[in-house]
Amino acid sequence: MSESAAVGYVAIAVSVATAIYSAVNHKRVRSTCCGKVAEVSLDVENTTPPTQRPLPEAPATLTIKQPT
Repeated sequence: MSESAAVGYVAIAVSVATAIYSAVNHKRVRSTCCGKVAEVSLDVENTTPPTQRPLPEAPATLTIKQPT
């Protein structure tokens, strides 16, 4: 298999996976068969926590004057 064929297969696989993901994400499937009810819900979310803003820098020096 040539390198370009492998890249093509990977591109097709990613395209198919994206289409399936788009079709089933945030969907609920309900089925009734032989008097039994089955319900399945699929909801895919990010697993990484949101990025936090950096804390502001503290002042380099702090001078406290006492009353005299």
